[in-house]
Amino acid sequence: MRGAQYTSERIGEFYNMIGNVYVLMKQPDTAIRAFEYGIGLDPTEAQLHYNVAVSYANAKRYVETIRSLETAVSLRPDYGSAHLSLAATFLSNGYPVPALLAAGRYLVLDQKTQRAATALSLFNAIMRDSPQQSRGGGPPSPVPSGKTDQGNFTAAEAVIYAG
Repeated sequence: MRGAQYTSERIGEFYNMIGNVYVLMKQPDTAIRAFEYGIGLDPTEAQLHYNVAVSYANAKRYVETIRSLETAVSLRPDYGSAHLSLAATFLSNGYPVPALLAAGRYLVLDQKTQRAATALSLFNAIMRDSPQQSRGGGPPSPVPSGKTDQGNFTAAEAVIYAG
C-alpha cells in the first residue's frame, strides 16, 4: 500500500499487487476496485486488465470479462494467457467464431505447452470433425449462435457447422 502512494510510471504494477492480495484474501469486490483504480491510473498496464477480467469472470460478469480481456490483448498482442482466457470466455458465452480466432492466436504464440493442448482442444471442439460426426462418433454440431454484438460471423458459422 505504501508503494502505491508514490508517483511512479509503474503505479499500475502496485495496484496489480494490491488487487492480487485481495483476491488471495477472498475479497473479490475489493480486488476488482483495486484493479479498476489501477487501470484508471495506468490504462496501458495489460496485466491489470487481465487480472480484473479474471475477477469479473469469477463474479460471472462476462460482458466486462470480455471487454477487459480484449483490452489486455490489444495492449499486449503476445499475451498468451489473455488470448486463451478470451477464447474460453467467448466459447462459454456462445461466440464460437471469436473463440476460434482467439484460440488460433494463442496457438500462434504457443505450440508446445500443456496450455497449447488446451487451446487446440478448444479449437477442435469448435471446428468439429464432420466425417467423425457422420459415422456417429462425434458430438452433434452446435447450432449457430446468431449473436452479432462481437461482429457478424453468420457466414463463418454456416461454413463451420455445414458439416
